[in-house]
Amino acid sequence: MVLAQCLVTVSSDFLVQWLMVVSLAVLYNVIFVLGRAVFWELNNCVPALWWSLDCLCDAIYLLDVIVHVHEGYLEQGLLVTDPTKLRAHYLQSKSWKTDILAIIPTDIAYIWWQPFDCLQQVPCSVIVRINRLFKLPRLWEWFERTETDTNYPNVFRICKVVLAILVLIHWNACLYFAISYAIGFGTDNWVYNLDGPKNSTLARQYIYSFYWSTLTLTTIGETPVPENDAEYLFVVADFLAGVLIFATIVASLKSCWAVKGQCKSKVARLRRSMPFE
Repeated sequence: MVLAQCLVTVSSDFLVQWLMVVSLAVLYNVIFVLGRAVFWELNNCVPALWWSLDCLCDAIYLLDVIVHVHEGYLEQGLLVTDPTKLRAHYLQSKSWKTDILAIIPTDIAYIWWQPFDCLQQVPCSVIVRINRLFKLPRLWEWFERTETDTNYPNVFRICKVVLAILVLIHWNACLYFAISYAIGFGTDNWVYNLDGPKNSTLARQYIYSFYWSTLTLTTIGETPVPENDAEYLFVVADFLAGVLIFATIVASLKSCWAVKGQCKSKVARLRRSMPFE
C-alpha cells in the first residue's frame, strides 16, 4: 500500500542518482556479456564474482521497473501524482516493453547450458543474457539529464563520445575473436593464432583483439591482409564503421565549439548592452 503511494518526481536528485546506478548496471552488461561470451578464459576465471554481479544487476533492473512506474510526469504543465495515471502512462509508453524484455530470466537456459564450463568454445552460455542490453534507453536518459545539469556540458559530451568509441572498439574486438574461432584459429595470417604459451593467455587474446579493432576502426589498416571472402566483408564493414565514427567525433567537437562560441558572443552582447556607472 505504501509502495503504491510513492512518487518519483522528474527533477528530483534521487532520480538522477538512481539512473546513475542503473547506468552502471547497464554498462556492466554492455561490456561483459559479449566479452564473457567470446573470451572463455574471462568467463571461467572468477565464476563467483560473475554470478554475484549478474544477480546484483538483475536486482537493480527489477527495482528500476518499480521506480519507472512511479515516475511523475507533466500534463498541461501540472505534475501528475495519481498512481493509477502513472501506471497507465507507463504502460502506454515504449519503456515498459524494453523494461520487460530486459528482465526476462533467460538465465534459466543455464539448466541445459552450463555457464562456467566453456572451454575454447564460442559463444559461451552467458550470451543468453544479451537481452539485458534492452535497458540501454535508461543509460541514454541518464546521459541527457547529466548533460543538462552539469556545469561542464562540453566536457561531458566529449567523455560520452569517447566512451561510445571504446565500447564499439570492444564489441568489434569480440566480433574479431569470434570470427577467428568460426574460421579456425591460426588457419591463415588474418585470424588470431592460439599457438604458443603467450597467445593462449586471456591478456594476449583480448589485447591483440582490441589492438586489431582499434587499427581497423581508425582506418589505419596496418593489420594482416584478409585471405577469404568472409574476412574481406568484415574488414570492409569495419572501415565503413570507422569512417562514421570519425565523422561523429568531428561533428561532436564542432558542435561543442559552436555552442561555446555562441555563449561567448551572447555574454559579449550582454556586457555591451549593460550601462556602466
